[in-house]
Amino acid sequence: MRLRNWLSFCLLVGWAGAQSLEAARPLAPAPLLSHTLLEQLAGEVTVLVKVRIGKDGSVDPHLAQGSGVAEVDEGLLNILKGWRWRPARREGEPIESVQALKMKLKFYP
Repeated sequence: MRLRNWLSFCLLVGWAGAQSLEAARPLAPAPLLSHTLLEQLAGEVTVLVKVRIGKDGSVDPHLAQGSGVAEVDEGLLNILKGWRWRPARREGEPIESVQALKMKLKFYP
């Protein structure tokens, strides 16, 4: 097989084997914590959350790094549990996925 034909064959096989994958995305706006909860923070805090997104768009959030204030962390997780997501899709079919969210919580009196 000539080099040019071999390269064309490899590209064609590689392209045909690729799967269509679309990432999950939130359908809700960014969560808002109450003024009372945010008052417990000093300035700005970064919270890391891992969110498992089901095929139906449901979420199961878990803290990877909290704010240091239990009430703020619980409030954020409760808000995220109410979010709905458009699930990730592979070849048009919904699949379960995990997203890592980095959220900056700010409070300036």
